[in-house]
Amino acid sequence: MLNRTRRFVLAALPVAAFAVMVTGGAAASELGVARATVPFAFDLDGERMEAGRYVFEPAYGTWLVTARPERGKPVSFLGSPVGGPSSPREAKLVFYLVDGRYYLAEVWMAGTGAGKRAPVNKEIEFSARRGAVKRIEVAVNR
Repeated sequence: MLNRTRRFVLAALPVAAFAVMVTGGAAASELGVARATVPFAFDLDGERMEAGRYVFEPAYGTWLVTARPERGKPVSFLGSPVGGPSSPREAKLVFYLVDGRYYLAEVWMAGTGAGKRAPVNKEIEFSARRGAVKRIEVAVNR
């Protein structure tokens, strides 16, 4: 009887381990995803994006971030890391407002406390560092 139980447990262990890996991977893949409703049209790496609901997904191990609108084609960009151990923990999108136009500047991922800086025109970036550009923050949904 003990032998039969031992065989059953040994046979069930790989199945249980596989189930834990699959569900853990799915939960981890959602950790860095940022979902947001952007109430205005904006520019992202030279592309004009309409107002609406977006999902921002980082490709881990790279600097690539993909912005997927609810309708329309997704846009990917190379985002340089921004933030550190003392960075804010809340997920958000940061836009620069210049002459009535919005530019996506930063994407802060949910649950990570880290963000990615989106490519923005150098003149706008320098103006933002001097404080001459208005920063608009949009909260990210969980």
